[in-house]
Amino acid sequence: MMVSRIGLTRLYPIDDEDYLTAHTVDIVFVHGLFGHPEKTWSLKKNEGSLFWPQTLLPKSIPEAHIFSWGYDADVGGILSSAGQSTIHEHAGSLLSDLADLRDTPDRRHIPLIFVVHSLGGIIVKDALNQSSSTEGTRLKDIAPATHGVVFLGTPHRGSKSASMGKMAFHITEVFTQRPNLNLLRGLEKHSEILDRVGDSFHQTILKHNLSVYSFREARETRRYKVFSIMVVESDSAKIGHAKEECNFIPSDHRNMTKYSGPKDTGFKRVSMQLCRWNENIKAKFASSDQNIDADCLESLNSVEARSRLEEVDRAHPATFGWLFDAQQVPFLEWLHASDGLGRRPFWIHGKPGSGKSTLMKFAIRNPRTLEALAGPRAEEWTFSGYFFHDRGSQAQKKIPGMLQELLHSILLQNISLVRFVIPFYRQLKDEQRTRRPRWHSAILGNAIGTVLRNLPARRNLFLFLDALDEHAGGNEELVSLIWNWIAAANDNSTTVHVKICLASRPWDIFKKTFGQCPQFAIHEHTRGDIEMYTTQRIRKAMYTSEPSPAEADLIEQVVRDASGVFIWVRLVLDRIVQEIIDGTPFPILQHLVSQLPSELGELYRWTVQRIRSGYHAETWIMFQTILCALRPLLLEDLIMIVELNFKPAQNDPLYVSDDHSSKENQLRRLNSRSGGLLEALPRSGHVQFIHQTVKDSMAQSGVDLGFALNPAFTHDTSMLFTRIYARNGYEFILRAVKDVPRVRSDALIYAKLADQSAAHDPDCIETWNLLKDESTFSGSSGWDQLDRWVQGAPVSGVAISRAAVIAYVIATGANLTRFIEASRTLSHHLKITSHFGSYLMALAAIGPEVVAHPLCDNQRSKVIEALRGLTGCCGRGEIEMPYEPSDFDAFSLDCPAHPANKRWDQLTGLILKHLFRPSKDHLDIAKALVRNEAEVKNILRIKNIRNPIGAPISTLEYCVRYGSVDWVHFLLAHGEMETYTRYRGSESGYTLADCASLRRDGKIIQVLKDYGLCESEPDGILDLSPVKTGILTVGEALLNTSGCYPVKRFPPPEVPW
Repeated sequence: MMVSRIGLTRLYPIDDEDYLTAHTVDIVFVHGLFGHPEKTWSLKKNEGSLFWPQTLLPKSIPEAHIFSWGYDADVGGILSSAGQSTIHEHAGSLLSDLADLRDTPDRRHIPLIFVVHSLGGIIVKDALNQSSSTEGTRLKDIAPATHGVVFLGTPHRGSKSASMGKMAFHITEVFTQRPNLNLLRGLEKHSEILDRVGDSFHQTILKHNLSVYSFREARETRRYKVFSIMVVESDSAKIGHAKEECNFIPSDHRNMTKYSGPKDTGFKRVSMQLCRWNENIKAKFASSDQNIDADCLESLNSVEARSRLEEVDRAHPATFGWLFDAQQVPFLEWLHASDGLGRRPFWIHGKPGSGKSTLMKFAIRNPRTLEALAGPRAEEWTFSGYFFHDRGSQAQKKIPGMLQELLHSILLQNISLVRFVIPFYRQLKDEQRTRRPRWHSAILGNAIGTVLRNLPARRNLFLFLDALDEHAGGNEELVSLIWNWIAAANDNSTTVHVKICLASRPWDIFKKTFGQCPQFAIHEHTRGDIEMYTTQRIRKAMYTSEPSPAEADLIEQVVRDASGVFIWVRLVLDRIVQEIIDGTPFPILQHLVSQLPSELGELYRWTVQRIRSGYHAETWIMFQTILCALRPLLLEDLIMIVELNFKPAQNDPLYVSDDHSSKENQLRRLNSRSGGLLEALPRSGHVQFIHQTVKDSMAQSGVDLGFALNPAFTHDTSMLFTRIYARNGYEFILRAVKDVPRVRSDALIYAKLADQSAAHDPDCIETWNLLKDESTFSGSSGWDQLDRWVQGAPVSGVAISRAAVIAYVIATGANLTRFIEASRTLSHHLKITSHFGSYLMALAAIGPEVVAHPLCDNQRSKVIEALRGLTGCCGRGEIEMPYEPSDFDAFSLDCPAHPANKRWDQLTGLILKHLFRPSKDHLDIAKALVRNEAEVKNILRIKNIRNPIGAPISTLEYCVRYGSVDWVHFLLAHGEMETYTRYRGSESGYTLADCASLRRDGKIIQVLKDYGLCESEPDGILDLSPVKTGILTVGEALLNTSGCYPVKRFPPPEVPW
C-alpha cells in the first residue's frame, strides 16, 4: 500500500469493510523535520523495511484505527525551492484533514491519540491550540476528542542545531534555490513561535484534560563521521507540565522512531503507553454507556415542545367524520397510496379559526388513520407530530423545538434507533460538559437524517406538522426542510415510506410550495360540524331534546354567519348561552346575532367594548402584559402583575385585592376582565389569547388594542386609568420583576423594551426609582457582567449618591437611551463629575451586551450621544476598567498607563474590544466617541504578532492587513498617523504600503496615499526573489513572518484575549 507524502493515509485496517466496524480510538502518526509519513517510522532490514505502525502496532491494539499524516517538512532541495508554509499553516492543514476524516457522527466522538516526532510535535500542539480556541467550525471538535499525545524527541524549548547557520552545517548538505526558513526559525532556541505554542498548549492540556508522555533521545546524532550532536537536549524534550510522564528511547534522534520488532525496547515502551491509554478509553466509555441511552432520550425530552398538541381542544363528539369520506376529501385516498400521490405531503388549509389544529389532533389520534395506512401490507408506522404555537415559548414556535420533539417521539417508539443518535449526543455532551446539553438545529437535522436512513424495513414514518403559519422564523427555511425530508424518503436507495400531513393558513408561500399537493380547505367542509356543535350547546342551555322552530332558526343563523370559522361560533355561543340562561327571548337573540360582526377582528373589538367599565384598567394591563410577555406567564403571575400596577384608592368599591384568592376566583377574574379572550391552559397554567387570531388582531390594532371604539374607555378621565392607559406591557412587567421571580431573568430586557417603546414618564421619576435599586435586576440574564461595572464604579470624588451611581450605570449598560436623555431634567446629572462621566462613556463604548434580544435596539452610538448631554460626560480621560489584569496580557500600550493597572481611555478600550470580537457597530461607536472629544492618543500593540523588524504590530498595521478601509481611514484621521512613524521601521524599508500591496486592496492603498504614506501605486505583490547566500529579502521576511499574509488567501492571526 502506498503511503501518501502529503495528508492522511489509513494504515490499519486496510480493508474497507473492517474500517466500517466499531473501534475505540484513532491513532495518528506525525513525522518531524526532513521526515516522511512512512520512512520516519520504518527500519530498513535485509528483507525490506519494517513499518511498525502498520505491522506491529495493530497486533497490540487491534481495535484501533491507525493513520499516518505527511507534510512538506524539507527545508530545501537542489533543483527546486522548498515549500514556504509555516508551522501554523501546517497545523491548520492537519486540523482540516482530521476534520474531513471525522466528519460523520459515528467518527466524531472517537478519541484521538497522536504519536509525534520532532517538529511534528510542535505542529500537533499548535493544531490542538487552534482547535481549542476555535468557535463555530468543525475544527473545534478535534481538541475535545484528543485523549493524549506521545512526543518523541520534540524540541519544546528549541534546538541549538536549528539555528539558520548551524542547521545548514550540521543537518543539510544542499544549497537550496529558496529555503523554507520558517520551519527552522520555529525550532530555534528561545523561538517566539515555540513560546507562543507552548504557553497555549499548557492551557489546552488543562481545558481538555489531555494526557502527555514525552520520550527523549538517549544518544547523540553523529554526522560526517566527525561531528556528534544531541539534536534535542533533555530539558527541551519535556513540556514541564505536572501531568506529563517522561522516559527515554535508547537511540539517537533519527532512529528513535524505528524499531526492529516487538521486543525492541523502544517499541515496547511506546506501545505499552498506547495500550494503557486505550484501556483507559475503553473503561471510560464502558462506564458512560451504561446510562447513555436514557441520558440521550432525557436530553431530547421537552415537555414544552409537545404541550401544544395536548392543549388543543379535542374534537366535539361526532364531528370531523367526513375526513375519512373519500367522496368529500382526498385524505383517505392519500393514506392508501404508497407511490406517486402518497409520496407528496398532504396540505390542510383554511380560514383563521376554522379548526385546523383540532382536525389535526383528531387525525393523529384517530385509529382509522392507522387502519387506512397499514391496509393489507400490515406495515408498522411511527406517528410523530408537532404543533407550532406562536403564543407559546421558543420551544413551541421555532424549528429547533420542532426537530427535537420529532426526534424524541421517533426514538421513543423505536428504541433500537437511539444508538444512531448517541454520537451526536456525545458530541454535545462533551462540548457543553453536561448530561442535559442543548440541541441546536444543525445537530438535530443531521440526527433526524441519520435516523431516517436507518429505520428498519417495513417501519414507516407519519409526521403531522400543524400551524406552519405560526412558525417564528423564515418560512422559506421551514418549507425547504420539509421538501428535503420528502426527497430523502423518495430516494431509491431507501425503503422507508414517509408521509407528512401539514396544516396552515393559505399564505402565498404555502400556496406556492404545496399548491400542487393533495389538499382541501377545511372551512368548506365544516358546516355540518358547526351545526351539530351549535345545536348541542343550545339544547344543553335550554334543557330540551328537540329544538323549537325559533331555536332552529337561531341555529341556522349562527351556522350561516359562521362561514366555517369555529372560533367565531365559540365566542358567539358563549354570549348566546349566557343570554339563554338569563331568560332572553329568541327574537332578541336572533337580533343580537344579526348585529354581530362576521369578521373576526371586528368581533374581538365588539367583545372588548362590552367589558364592564369598572374593569377597564385591569383589562388594559392584562392584554398588554400577555401581548408583550417574552415567555408565557402563569395565571398567578399575571394576577400579581395586575395587582402591582393597579392600586386605586382603598375605598373604591370596584377594587378588591386578589392577592390570596383561589384559583377559581382568579379564573373568573381573568374571564370577566378579558371578555373571554384570554384563557388559562389547564395543563401548564399559562395564560394566552384564546386563539392566534386574537393576538394578531390585538397587535394590529396599535396602541389602543381596540379600546378606542368603546366610549367608556375614551371618556374615562380618571387619573388612575389615564396613568395606566399610557403604559404598555413591558412597563407593567418591569414594575413587577421584584415580586414575580419567574420574569426576573428578563428584567434588563424588559427595561430596554420599556425604554424604547414608551414615553409616559417624562420626568423619569418612576424609572429612576426602579434603576437605583440594584436588587430589581439581581438574577436577570446579563446581570453578572453588568454588576462588575456597578461594583467598579468610582466612589471617591463622586458628588451624587450611590443609588444615583447605580441608576446611571444600569441605564447605560442596558442602553436606556430615552431615560438618559430625559434624566437631564433631574438635578442629579448636574453633579456628575468628569471622572464618573468618563466611566459611563467607557461602559457605553466597550461594556457587555446585556440586552441582546431581537426586539431591542442596541445601537451603542445612540447611548453615547445621549450621555453627551449630561454634565461631565465626554470621550476624554483614562479610567479604571472592571477587568482582570490577565485580560490584557496579549497587549501593550505606548503610553504611561499600563494594562496591568487597567487604566484605559475609552477609544483605546473600544479598539481593543474590536480586535478581540469585531462588530460592525464598533466604528459607529468610535465616531460617536470622537464627536465627544475622544482621540487616538495611545498605540495599542499586539504582542504575539510581530512585524519584520521584530516589534509587535500596532492596531493601524493590523487594520491595514486585515481590517476594513473605514477603520484605516478612521485611525489615520484621528491621531495615530502622528505616532506611527516611531514604529514604521524605516531602516528596513518596511512600510504600510507594503502590507497593503500584499492585500491587493486598492482602497486602502488610496487612503495611505491620501495621508502621504504611499508615494506611488505599488506594482502588485512585492518582489520576493532570493538574494545573495540565500538570505531572505525584506519582502520575503514580510511574507513569511508569522501573521503577515494576503488576506484573500489566509485568515488573520488570532488576537488572544
